Amino acid sequence: MLWFYRGSSRAISLRAATVPVVNLRLCETVAVAVPIYHVAISRRINEKINAKQPGVTAREVREVCYEPKRHNARWRHDPEHGGWRLFVTGRTAGGRLLRTILYPVDVDQGKWRLKTANAG
Repeated sequence: MLWFYRGSSRAISLRAATVPVVNLRLCETVAVAVPIYHVAISRRINEKINAKQPGVTAREVREVCYEPKRHNARWRHDPEHGGWRLFVTGRTAGGRLLRTILYPVDVDQGKWRLKTANAG
């Protein structure tokens, strides 16, 4: 499902990621529901996020990413950091705020790769 917002650089959606639109004249952004069914976390990334103060666990990352009611997701494009990334911000069941960056593996299948996560 697509939602189009005319004349605004912001798209408002609680459960959808926003994608900038380059070739549409009437719209500046499009909000698109993006499934997150699997987040791959490598051993190196797991060690990295656990070593931060305060440490973040893989369970907390998956808890925030898998529950759409708990997160807000936005696409960001940065050619220096590998192109498109999905920034997911949300709270764990315990109320802890997490910020994660996911790289797409297969967006249609909801498969992602964790780049980093931190508590804030």
